[in-house]
Amino acid sequence: MRQLVIAERVSLIGHLVSTVFGLVGILLVVPNAQVIFNLSKVGQTAMQWSMAGGGVVYMILGAAGVFLYATRILGLGRALAFLLPSVFISLGSELLGTSTGFPFGHYSYLSGLGYKIAGLVPFTIPLSWFYLGFVSYLLARAGLEVDKKPNLWRHISAIALGALLGVNLASLLPGASSTKAEFVV
Repeated sequence: MRQLVIAERVSLIGHLVSTVFGLVGILLVVPNAQVIFNLSKVGQTAMQWSMAGGGVVYMILGAAGVFLYATRILGLGRALAFLLPSVFISLGSELLGTSTGFPFGHYSYLSGLGYKIAGLVPFTIPLSWFYLGFVSYLLARAGLEVDKKPNLWRHISAIALGALLGVNLASLLPGASSTKAEFVV
């Protein structure tokens, strides 16, 4: 159990560090491209690695950390019961959307987010839907105090509130990602 907690914390800390690194890149480096030319060789190499795989590392570490946390607090069975449907349903939805344009119109992902499943959807996208959904559910569980006062109504309410929170968080993504040409077209 101790090893899982260590792996969970390493994943979540790595996710946080990659978030900060990405924000620094977006807010400071990209608007001031000349900064890149003034970086040391190590700095330029770090910037290249960040641009090539930063999004992938960010999403993998986030999904791994959340899955390990879910396993620790809810058990492996419940964690998998959330992971598998969320990954496969989101993958199916993304494949449908990118191949047919249904229901949100035509869009596609460029190469910035990793290997593409069926040449259409980066493998990191379903992972990000998993951790966005699970974190939304955990926030709802905490807000409704499901663990302190468990009953069927609170469990059902946590699922509904978590879904609502997840949809609201997800509605922010297209506007944010559409300005990043290397991810979505």
